[in-house]
This record gives sequence, C-alpha cells and structure tokens, in this order.
Amino acid sequence: MVGSSTSQFVIATSTLFRRVNADEKVRGDLAVQAAAEAKALGIPVLAVDGGSDAFFKRALKDEGVVFFNQEGKTLGAARREAIRHAVAAGYKAIAYTELEKVKLISEIPKFSKYILEGVTSLVVPARQDLNSYPELQRHAETLGNAFWHKLTGLKLDVWFGPRVFSPEVAEYFLSYQGEYGDNWDAVFIPVLRAMAAGERIASVPCNYVHAETQTHIEEGTLAYLKKRLTQLSSLTSAIEIEWMRLKDAYASTRKVRA
Repeated sequence: MVGSSTSQFVIATSTLFRRVNADEKVRGDLAVQAAAEAKALGIPVLAVDGGSDAFFKRALKDEGVVFFNQEGKTLGAARREAIRHAVAAGYKAIAYTELEKVKLISEIPKFSKYILEGVTSLVVPARQDLNSYPELQRHAETLGNAFWHKLTGLKLDVWFGPRVFSPEVAEYFLSYQGEYGDNWDAVFIPVLRAMAAGERIASVPCNYVHAETQTHIEEGTLAYLKKRLTQLSSLTSAIEIEWMRLKDAYASTRKVRA
C-alpha cells in the first residue's frame, strides 16, 4: 500500500485549492482540517491534484496526504485517477469524497465496515438534515434526489456526492468514459450501472453538517445559483437517458434475486 498505514480503507479524492479567491481558500482550509481529522483517525488519503498552490499542497502533505499529479483534463478524469490509485494500492474499501467535507471524515470507518464485512458493495451516505446548506442548494439537491427516486425506485441521497465501494465496484467508475460530459456525472452514472448489474447498494445514514464558512461564501451568490441549476439540469437529463438504457437489465437482475 501507499505509505505506512495498515488501514484496509482509504479516502480517494481530487484536489484543486488555490488562494486566488475566497471560495477556493475556504475549501482549501476545510480540506486541511479534514486531512488532519483523517490523520488522527489513521485513515490514509490519496489525492489527485489538478494544480493546487504550494501553500495548500504543503499543508495537506504535512497532514499525511499522498499526492499524484492529475493527468486527465476533466473533473471526471481526476476522480477516476484517484480511484485507480486506491485500487492499485490494494485497499479493500475506497471512499471517494471531496476532501473539504470535514464532518464526513469520522463516519468513513462506519461506511467502510459495510464493505469490509461484505454487507454491501456500494454505500451511498444519506444526510439526515440539509439545514446547514445554502437554501438554494437544499432545494436543488432535494429535487435531484426526488427525481432519482421517482425514476429508479431506489431512494438514495445521490446528490450528496460521496461514494464508498469495493475494488470490484470501483470498475464501474473506472470504466466510465465520460459520455455525459465527464463532470459530476462521473460519480452518478456508475451507480446506475452498478444497480443494473445487480450490485448491492446501501443507503447508510450519516450526521454530516455543512461547514458554516462554506455555506456563508456560497449563500445567495449568482454564480452558485447558476452552478446548482446547471448541475440539476445536466444530471437529471443524463440520469434519465442512461436509466432508459439500463432499466430492462435492472428489472432482470431484480427478478433473478427474487
């Protein structure tokens, strides 16, 4: 394994933190906090970096983060590269998450246990309360999750983003070719494909709270409103197209299990 950790699970992430604006500085500061939390808990962190400045890379390295330079040009490519490094290192449970989600770190051992004990092969963490988020984000993500549930029949908090999975399920992420833009879709479409193939997927409650500093910087800005609307529109479109392609296969796997 990379580094000296004896952990069977790992955090795989992609990073791009610079001090060029308030948003990136806030997220970078949160990422350093999260890395310190992971280090204290003995959870290794592998990061594919797309050009963070020296200040943040040094701070994250001081907290034990192992870096790899990003090779691909898209967000989806960065995520796949991080997952690929985790698989190559031999970890038995891989948690993909944005590193700035500080309050999620302490729950990763719980999610990983589901994988390590064979209870399920893919965990989608489920937030219990979205009140810590900016109002517009709460509405957009509630609508997105409702759309997923209505379309697939499976209730998951997919708009949260983190995924925890076995090396076998990692292949659904690694084989994704970015057909729907290779942005946020890179961690959504593989979940649909895993479902259609009959993989076991669990929704596991978590007590995540969004950082106040991040909520403050995003609340009420036009740029973030546009981001949430674009995200909701592009993802619901991609999910529906892909589900229409996969739903018969999913129905077949359900019949076999029954």
